[in-house]
Amino acid sequence: MKRRDDGAESPTDSAGSAVSDFGEAGVPWWAESRVRLGLLLVCLLATILAFVAVGGVPHDLGGAHAQVGEGASGAECPGRSAPEVDYIPLRDVGTLRRAVSRIVPSRLWREYEEGIVTTGNLWLDNRPLPASESLSRAGLVSAGYELRWWVPGRTGGENDIAVDVLEFATNAKAEDVLAKAESPRCRASGEARAVSTPPGGSSLFWVNPDRVEEWDALFVRGRRLYRIVDVPPGHVLAATEHATRGLDDPSALVTVDSLACAVQGADCPNARSRALHQPRDAVHKPRGRHP
Repeated sequence: MKRRDDGAESPTDSAGSAVSDFGEAGVPWWAESRVRLGLLLVCLLATILAFVAVGGVPHDLGGAHAQVGEGASGAECPGRSAPEVDYIPLRDVGTLRRAVSRIVPSRLWREYEEGIVTTGNLWLDNRPLPASESLSRAGLVSAGYELRWWVPGRTGGENDIAVDVLEFATNAKAEDVLAKAESPRCRASGEARAVSTPPGGSSLFWVNPDRVEEWDALFVRGRRLYRIVDVPPGHVLAATEHATRGLDDPSALVTVDSLACAVQGADCPNARSRALHQPRDAVHKPRGRHP
């Protein structure tokens, strides 16, 4: 609405009751500037109260609750009930990044992607998001970070390597997510085994959503869950094609083994070896290879 000109004509007597109904300015009562300002302030206050009521943080930016298990086995997928990562101020993202960037062993590694991830990334392998795109109105971001590199392979080609750190509100939540993430359920060709190094860790093999074979090492330290990922060079499997390798191929575990033990606080008794033990309990036993 435009402001009324000072030289504009006032309502005439011929307008009848127009002056009394609309006031001396000839406009409705609700169009008065002071009334409009009051209404706007009330609406603004209501909006702020509603935002505070929901916590002022983003809801499931690709997280487990929203997406894990969709199109797979529904409620049976452990990721659907996995706790979400904590939220942290944007200024603290650098601390998470340093936790994973310091383990890079060679200048031959070429970083190609990094950013914020959530719990659901353990099952979905989504691309990490820039912190600026994950920032909530309250100035918080999800407390998960991932770096990805191209690394020269031992037999040619390049391995796709990723390292994640996910920080939760409590150690109990981090352990809960680990127990769910190490399960091969809802993972194509999934296999999982307990390992002795890092202590309390697990080895995981599966065919990821991009239909390529992937080896993971997972373990928890305090409120943080670490995951090291290795996708060696290879072709994309067809929907009906079965995996050709698994945890019985020790050579495929060398990369994730060494990187897991390079994480500060991993406390590996022998960083050059990682003894595989029997498969975990019935829930974590391999369910057979299936597409």
